[in-house]
Amino acid sequence: MLGPVLIHALDDVICDFLATSPEGASLGIKEDVVGNGSITGVSVTIADNQIADMVYGAQITTTGAGNVTANDNLVIVDGGTVNETIYGGYAMATTGAATASNNTVDLKSGTLKKNEDGSGVVNVYGGHAEGAKTESENNTLKVHNPFTVNSVQDFQNYEFYIPVDVSNVNALLTGTSPVNLAATDEISVKAIDSALVKGNTVNLINKVFPFACRA
Repeated sequence: MLGPVLIHALDDVICDFLATSPEGASLGIKEDVVGNGSITGVSVTIADNQIADMVYGAQITTTGAGNVTANDNLVIVDGGTVNETIYGGYAMATTGAATASNNTVDLKSGTLKKNEDGSGVVNVYGGHAEGAKTESENNTLKVHNPFTVNSVQDFQNYEFYIPVDVSNVNALLTGTSPVNLAATDEISVKAIDSALVKGNTVNLINKVFPFACRA
């Protein structure tokens, strides 16, 4: 049984409810439309002992000739367990335009499912757009503790926070598949009250695609 889940807009609360779905449930705002549609400004947090297969800030699809948008959404993992997939924003249009921009996934604490060999299972997407015309810009991944994933996709910005009690770590983000940084705009690192001293090594990502900085 899942615990309390708060789903709200960034400024105004939409709903506060108790999710009673068994393990395997999905958390987030999902809408299927015919024609144009948009979901923006949603925040979803998974915490405590909650378990979900999929967590998404916003997922919108259209079967008609419309355009869809999933912008400015936030997913926070701060406890609990995710088994399969995380989307900050997901937009899919059959023949129109799909936009998924300015979404954030914030990995603070909790468990992302692993295989028996320790490799990652969960795929993490920032702003995923599918359509005749797509746009995915300014999506951000924040990492506060070491996490292991299968893949990381559709992010342009990365923010790494060095935990206070960490002095050496193989990688804050360990991917079974290499992380493609070719479309990256910014990578930032913050270490406030860190235990790091000269000679310590903290790797941010274990595997990356070769990439060239963009002008």
